[in-house]
Amino acid sequence: MNARDAFYYLINFITLGFWTVALGQIWYALIGRWFPDSATFAYTQQILRDQISWQVSTIIVAFPVFVAIHYLIGRELRRRPDLYESGVRKWLTYIALVFAGLVVLVDGMWFTNALLRGELTTRFILDSIVLLVLGGGVFGYYLATINPRKVPA
Repeated sequence: MNARDAFYYLINFITLGFWTVALGQIWYALIGRWFPDSATFAYTQQILRDQISWQVSTIIVAFPVFVAIHYLIGRELRRRPDLYESGVRKWLTYIALVFAGLVVLVDGMWFTNALLRGELTTRFILDSIVLLVLGGGVFGYYLATINPRKVPA
């Protein structure tokens, strides 16, 4: 593996993080609008465009870069299957798995704490589901890239 390959994996990791966090923020804004909290009523009455414009911009820029880098990584792995054994590739993949696993773990703790305190609301449950789906999706994505028989498309 060379510096270019490490660059690809880091950009893949960073852009995936950018667009998934932005997607989560969009969902949180929509959930907040659909299930307003009386304590934050003024915030939820902002124009939706103003609440999510940065997130939409992030997705518009980061997602295509992620897809392109994902494609380049997949092409390189098909061309050079020995890269599956690269230390840099494995380290960066497992670091990404740790981050994604932490998101899922903390979401579970957050949800359990609210359950034990009797503070579960529809809005809270939906926010927790968004975090679980996004964190679990990233975890699943990186877990699938470890197996040499599952080459990213």
